[in-house]
Amino acid sequence: VDWTIYDTDVAELVTSGENNSIASVKAISSGTTLIEASIGDTFHAYCNVTVYVPAERITLNTQNITIRDGQSYYLSYDIYPSDATDRVTFTSSNYDVADVYGDGEVYGRDPGTAVITANCGNATATCKVTVKAPSVKFAKKSAVVYKGKTATVKATLAGVSSVTYKSSNTKIATVNSKTGTVKGIKAGTVTITATSGKLKATYKLTVKNPTFTLTKSSATIAKGKTTTIRSKATPVSTVTYTSSNKKVATV
Repeated sequence: VDWTIYDTDVAELVTSGENNSIASVKAISSGTTLIEASIGDTFHAYCNVTVYVPAERITLNTQNITIRDGQSYYLSYDIYPSDATDRVTFTSSNYDVADVYGDGEVYGRDPGTAVITANCGNATATCKVTVKAPSVKFAKKSAVVYKGKTATVKATLAGVSSVTYKSSNTKIATVNSKTGTVKGIKAGTVTITATSGKLKATYKLTVKNPTFTLTKSSATIAKGKTTTIRSKATPVSTVTYTSSNKKVATV
């Protein structure tokens, strides 16, 4: 019997027995090759040989992730040995919380926790997934702005990309719908709302009139002497002092 193997990088043949009637196949590397057995030019037989390399270990790029409802995260992995022929599959312990697809994409569905398992032959690796609800919040419940002045109070976003700001009374205070910058129009109180889809957050904005006072309404000083009259401005600003008659007193 004559034996032929078509890809010696995949497997090798060792023949034995009477008239080479026995052929032992030794696996070399993963792949497929064809073995032919022939007797003269008359008889031919063929055998397809596939060399399988089992995975010994699989590791994920992380063991814990936190995502928002509606967000995705892609898990990557490494397999040892690198030429293992086992196919990687993913499963979720709770598909209502987190779904997982064949390419390692994890998709958050509802708040909760789930465990994603990567399977490769007999090797496994896991990743805990925590899914949180998206949110819109203000760090402060209230803020103050003075008439004619502006201030910016931005909402803190988690799982959403943008919000729209709105004032409950634009006669008292206006707000830039995109930036959240408010401007005091007249004294009073309004509610500023930040909205993203069904999510919203609010804070109370108080508009105050600016004030300016002096520590003394009148003063008497001797010729050649000095005294100090201080001012208090709310909001704080630069104060300029002038005298109505520099021949009597300077300031």
